[in-house]
Amino acid sequence: MSREAYRRVRHALAVVVTACAAVLATPSRGAAQPAVAASSAQDVDLVEVAVRLSEFGYKSVGPEALLVAAQIAMDSRARRLSATPNSGVRGTTTGDSAPAFDVEALLARAEAMAPTDTTIRTLVERLRTRLRGTPRGLLQGPRLATYSIDGGGSHEFRLAFAPDQPAVVRVRAATVTSFTCAVIDARGRIVREDKSTSYCVLNFRPDAPGQVRIRITSAAIVPSGYLLITN
Repeated sequence: MSREAYRRVRHALAVVVTACAAVLATPSRGAAQPAVAASSAQDVDLVEVAVRLSEFGYKSVGPEALLVAAQIAMDSRARRLSATPNSGVRGTTTGDSAPAFDVEALLARAEAMAPTDTTIRTLVERLRTRLRGTPRGLLQGPRLATYSIDGGGSHEFRLAFAPDQPAVVRVRAATVTSFTCAVIDARGRIVREDKSTSYCVLNFRPDAPGQVRIRITSAAIVPSGYLLITN
């Protein structure tokens, strides 16, 4: 990224942060909690944008990007994916190549990056207060987690989705590599597959209740970190 492009991105993020601060400063007077709806592909898109913004913020020492990422994640009700791959399959869940995506960690890092910036500090405190007041039961948005897979290894996750509803699974490698990703139903049939890519998109519609298997196979010769995000 050129210096001018970088300056424009930082300026745009600063404008967004100012707008976010204005919105958060407006008190909600007896507003009812919105009904929790199933997260959609658009929700997954937004959370993925938040992850990319957080990566930009960590690399560029940009608190604005981290705060926007935190706000998007909170608005989308993002939550940690509590899933581990089949331990009998070659691969590992340690050694992630990117920081775990965590809203509290984003706020803490943004605060540390700009300790004397009153706008940043005020927005951090408001977002932190909002985060503490969010009932856990309302966190029903996209689920995400980061993993690392051995070269030539495979990971398999068992995940449940609502039948006859759109299901979205995205797998994004931290670096250019070669993954094959597949959705396998309870009968052992491959219902969706994405081959030889650093970014897998698996959209499908389960026809029965229960779990499906998400299989990720690496053709690389070295370990690869990746983000798994799903609705």
